Amino acid sequence: MLEVTGLKKHFPLERSFLDRLRGKKEAGSVHAVDNVSFWVRRGEILGLVGESGSGKTTTARLITLLERPDSGSVQFEGKDIYGLSPDDLKNFRRHVQLVFQNPYDSLDPKFTIFESLEEPLLTHSVGRTKDERREMVHQTMKKVGVPMEALNLYPSKLSGGQRQRIALARAFALEPKLLIADEPVSMLDSSIRASILNMLLDLRAQGATSVILITHDIATARHVCDRICVMYMGEVVEFAMADELVTNPLHPYTHALLSATPRLDPDARVTVELTGEIGSAADPPAACRLHPRCPHAYERCRVEEPVLREILPGHYVACHRSEEVFFPKLTGT
Repeated sequence: MLEVTGLKKHFPLERSFLDRLRGKKEAGSVHAVDNVSFWVRRGEILGLVGESGSGKTTTARLITLLERPDSGSVQFEGKDIYGLSPDDLKNFRRHVQLVFQNPYDSLDPKFTIFESLEEPLLTHSVGRTKDERREMVHQTMKKVGVPMEALNLYPSKLSGGQRQRIALARAFALEPKLLIADEPVSMLDSSIRASILNMLLDLRAQGATSVILITHDIATARHVCDRICVMYMGEVVEFAMADELVTNPLHPYTHALLSATPRLDPDARVTVELTGEIGSAADPPAACRLHPRCPHAYERCRVEEPVLREILPGHYVACHRSEEVFFPKLTGT
């Protein structure tokens, strides 16, 4: 359904006062997304996992045309989204919906809940009459488990969990082919979090909607997602089926994420602890971006950037030493 190839987005930095005094002409740029590639199959949930600043949200914004890339392509159902005509673009926006992380900012405080849910239907000319659109809104409200009494309320009268359900309902109203959920449960308590994630699982069970779930929690991704794509400082470092990636990780950063997750895999025999400075995505060197923190780094890691390669069937890793360091430990030899 979706194929992302070589996606790149750099944000220029502004010169500081001292830079201008020193006559520095350029301030460099932040490599938010750098040569990112992955694909999403129809009816599956793909997890984008990584710590804050790894480029997950920027990737989502590029896929939904909220940002334009410096280079690379995004194919949706075989069409390049950056070359769509105005009519095709409107159709694309109907079928690809983004749910933002913060439900307090993503709903218009001057709109009632009904108006917020009706707005996308009006924008895309879905429903011929007010009554027909109201029935669609009612059906969507039932899906997300919010009482009908909330339709006449304003967002300020709802809890955070209810607001996030409304944000999901707004995306569901158009029956999208692809839903991108950016940290949809990070601001919710555990009971509400579980119900939201179960809604995503229900979508997968229906098979009609593909989902990209953006999260920093690899345990959540394993529970919900079919495949996981791990990002670090704007790059994809590992990409595999969810269970395969968690039980058989082949990149030091993935190991570090798993080591920081309590009781995710009690039988794991390989742990990696990252040390040193995290570094900056501002003009990173042409080398492995993890090497200042990686205990397995050697000279090649400091001068050559690893490429994403298929080490096992369907298991892609960007690391010079994956086979050398992790294969013996995983096999017990």
